[in-house]
Amino acid sequence: LFLKLPKTGPRAFWYAPRLEFMIGKCLFRLKKYDEALPHFQAVIKDHARSYYVLKSIEGEALCHERKGAFEQAAKAYERFDPRGSYHSPISPEPYGKMLQWRGREAMAKIFVKLDGKAGDASKTYAGLVKGTSAALAKLAPELKVHAAEIRAIHQRALVGGINALIKGGKLDQARKMIEKISEQITDTSARVNMYVLLGGLLEKEAAKAPEEEKNTLRKKALLAYMRVYILYPGKKAQRAKCMLAAAVTSLQLGSPDDNRRAVRLCDAIVTDYPKSAEAQEALKLRQELGVKRSK
Repeated sequence: LFLKLPKTGPRAFWYAPRLEFMIGKCLFRLKKYDEALPHFQAVIKDHARSYYVLKSIEGEALCHERKGAFEQAAKAYERFDPRGSYHSPISPEPYGKMLQWRGREAMAKIFVKLDGKAGDASKTYAGLVKGTSAALAKLAPELKVHAAEIRAIHQRALVGGINALIKGGKLDQARKMIEKISEQITDTSARVNMYVLLGGLLEKEAAKAPEEEKNTLRKKALLAYMRVYILYPGKKAQRAKCMLAAAVTSLQLGSPDDNRRAVRLCDAIVTDYPKSAEAQEALKLRQELGVKRSK
């Protein structure tokens, strides 16, 4: 229906960019990302002062991200902060402080996924921590309504910085950072991610540790995973991953009690998340446990 509409119409400053944006949005939801991109880009190029340019920048970034074109997605998100002022609490034009921070956080998440970009991720998260810290210390009147989101971005950036260190192979620094910031992390999503990262970090350390130290580190990793499983039932995606990781770690510990815990976790995954990838892995692991126990 949108495609049948004329290209121009009344109130052209509003009609033309909205039409392009809505066509792009429909195509995006149809997962036709290559077809959606030109419509979002047309808004950005031809209607730079339109209300719909911000939504189109996000649309372009998400199209690239869904396609796996992560570097292009990062460049798109950078449009929200063309002057690179995210490390400051001051909010220059064109789009304001919150969009700068949201865009830079999205960029940092993408950098973590890219080989060789852990340093860029660390730098971006550090800038976000600096900017949000300064803003929270003395909130500008226009930012007071966003105080809760700013605190959440600040805490997610602290945890994101840990992830960047892990991705860069700096495990000792990551462990020290977790110890330093742990009490500061009260945002639920950030705290869950911190436990997920802690569990993975301890597993990496266990893999490299002398044989007599491996199980001590594995037990600490298990505790991190079980905290997510027990304390955060609403965080379904992370909870399923942590349940599976806890089952695998239990199997590595290898005592009869650990094996029984692994069985219970696998059964719970299949029951609670039957259509998930974790459920398929849990079934395989359950079979493996069954073979081990029968021997």
